[in-house]
Amino acid sequence: MPETMLGQRFHDIWYVGEVSEEGVDRIIECLLDYHSKAEMRIRLRFYLENVDDLSYMVHVRRILLQNTSLSILVEARPIEDLKRDVEAAEEEITLIKNKVDLQIPLNTKVKIMEV
Repeated sequence: MPETMLGQRFHDIWYVGEVSEEGVDRIIECLLDYHSKAEMRIRLRFYLENVDDLSYMVHVRRILLQNTSLSILVEARPIEDLKRDVEAAEEEITLIKNKVDLQIPLNTKVKIMEV
């Protein structure tokens, strides 16, 4: 039986904090880097104070329109899940922090970038 899209390996970009134009630019830089390495499946995960607030989707539209050759899975999770998710990370993660004062647990698989 063929493997489903969601069962395949994705490269992770996690975004924490207020979604802004500068943050979106940083995400796009990361996506271009993955694209140059022929890594075409990306999981873009937003950690939000309020997961019911969909205002970040305006920025997601720009990201998706500029990267039509990539397969991008978009997720939103409560910011409270971040610590647990970092501790459980098995693959390399690019974590983008934007104006958030949050202690990220140390993990050699997490590359932190600040906006």
